[in-house]
Amino acid sequence: MIPSFQTSRVPLAVKTGVPLLVAIAVALLGALVYLELVAILTTNT
Repeated sequence: MIPSFQTSRVPLAVKTGVPLLVAIAVALLGALVYLELVAILTTNT
């Protein structure tokens, strides 16, 4: 069954792509928060 093989390939790409996007978003948010904290700490001292 070739159609079932092709349709099973799409969810696999989604399963690997979505966590990647989530990880990138979390990393960007973490970097922004880290930079904010560093800026606050450096301006306070």
